[in-house]
Amino acid sequence: MRILILHATVGGGHKSAAMALGETFRALDPAGVVEVRDTLEFTPRFFKKLYAGSYFWLIDHSPRCGLPLRARRARTAERQTARLLRAFDRLNCQRLLGFLESFKPDAPRAR
Repeated sequence: MRILILHATVGGGHKSAAMALGETFRALDPAGVVEVRDTLEFTPRFFKKLYAGSYFWLIDHSPRCGLPLRARRARTAERQTARLLRAFDRLNCQRLLGFLESFKPDAPRAR
């Protein structure tokens, strides 16, 4: 089986969880191919820096009280800029999409 586990290196938890999953899948199927990759390694350096920087800024500047109201406002703003964000993401993720096509991970069948 070909398994691809993707994570984004923002904080240590995402990478640690992805690595643990990778080791588990390798133990379950030693003959299989298991890749654990950071999605941000496929993006331009400025995008990686912007992505990680904005993530840590949000963590530092989001106090717990009032968060639901801010989240609702953020969803409204996100809907208004969704097209622009999707275009920006597509532009910066072309290498990742190419890697996905070449790696060809197995996908479980829908039941």
